[in-house]
Amino acid sequence: MIGMTCAACPRRFKKVVNKQEDVKKASVNLTTESVSIEYDLKPKADKGEKQTHKEKQLKQIKMKLIISAVLSAPLLVTMLVHMFGVSLPAIFMNQWFQFALATPIQFIIGWQFYVGTYKKL
Repeated sequence: MIGMTCAACPRRFKKVVNKQEDVKKASVNLTTESVSIEYDLKPKADKGEKQTHKEKQLKQIKMKLIISAVLSAPLLVTMLVHMFGVSLPAIFMNQWFQFALATPIQFIIGWQFYVGTYKKL
């Protein structure tokens, strides 16, 4: 190790390296400027496990899309009705009904976007 100038440097390096998850033992020799690290390596996850995790994520995203589409459809219909002048049942024009449809889309399904934006800020 080049750059270690005092006896405290190897101790500090050894302390930091030994805290790492896969490190069994680390030793530093200041006079020979050498480092020895023993690892406790774990086998990599099987590709099948990774694929199932990805499939779970895709299913979850698909489900969110379907729920969003079902809840958004009545809102879309009411907007189109205003354009073409077609009459609908009064419930579709009720502001509380529209609020009840839009709220889960905005705050449950869309929550991931709020979290992502907050983390980026």
